[in-house]
Amino acid sequence: MTSGAFRKTAGKIKLNSIYIEEVCRIILNNPLLKERVDALEDHARRTLFSDLSNYNDLLKTHFNTEHRMLINLYFAVCFAGDCELRYLSARIDPEIYIDTMGDIEIWVGSYYERTGCVGLEAVSWIRRHLKFEVFKLGRLQFELGVLQMPVNNYPEGAKCLNIHIPEGEKLDVAKCRESIRRVKTFFRRHLGYEYSIAVCHSWLLHGNLKDLLEEDSNISGFARLFEIIDNDDDASQIIERVFGPGEVVSQELPEKTTLQRKLKRYLLTGHRIGMGTGIIEF
Repeated sequence: MTSGAFRKTAGKIKLNSIYIEEVCRIILNNPLLKERVDALEDHARRTLFSDLSNYNDLLKTHFNTEHRMLINLYFAVCFAGDCELRYLSARIDPEIYIDTMGDIEIWVGSYYERTGCVGLEAVSWIRRHLKFEVFKLGRLQFELGVLQMPVNNYPEGAKCLNIHIPEGEKLDVAKCRESIRRVKTFFRRHLGYEYSIAVCHSWLLHGNLKDLLEEDSNISGFARLFEIIDNDDDASQIIERVFGPGEVVSQELPEKTTLQRKLKRYLLTGHRIGMGTGIIEF
C-alpha cells in the first residue's frame, strides 16, 4: 500500500493523525522496512484470517519487537481497505463500515495511553472486524457466533449473535435499544445469516450490581434489555473497566468516582461480583 492509499484509508476510518504520521515515519518512509512489509503482506493476510498463531510467528520471524505492534496497525489499515469492497458488495451503509473500523482507533488509543507507543495489540479482536464477522450498528457491536451452551430451547452450537459494548461512548439506553432494533434484520438482509437469539456476556449484566447502582442508572437500564440467565464470580473484567488495567482488590484501589468508591467498599467487605450473561430473543 502506498503512503497516499494508507493515509486515505486511515483517514476514512478516522484514525488519529498522530498514529497515521507515526506509521508513515517508521514504515512507509523506511525503504528497507517497507520492502519487507510489502513482500509479506499477502502471507500476513492469509495467516491473520486463518491462523492467528501463524500470523504472530510470521511477525516474530521477520520483524524486531519494537516494530511489531506498529506493523499490526499498518496491516489492519491495509486489510480494512480491502474489507470496504465487501461492504459495498453486500450493500451495507458506508457509515456502518466507518463506525465498525473505528474500533481500530479505540484500541490503538488504549495501547498508546498505556505504553506511550503507537501500535495495535488487540489483533485477535480486530481481525474479527476484518473477517466480516463484527459490525457496529449505532451504540453496540454485533458478532456472528454460535451458542456455547444450551439456552432455553436453543441447543449448543445454534447460530446466534454476540453483543459487545465498545468503549468511548456513554451507555445511552435509548441508543442501545435502537441498535438492537436495527440488528433484527441486518444480518439476514446483508449476509443471509439466520438467527433468533443474541447473547451478551459482560460485567454490566451481573445481578449484584443492583446493590451498587440506582434503579434509573444507565447500567441498570441496559441490563433490563436482557433476560439474565447466568452470573459468575470472575471479577477481572469489572475491576479492569472500573479501576483500570493491572488493578487488584486492595486498599490501594482508586476512589475517583462514585462507582469506584462503592465497588471498592463492596469487594473489600467480601462481596462477590463478576460477569453476567443475558439473552435477547427475536
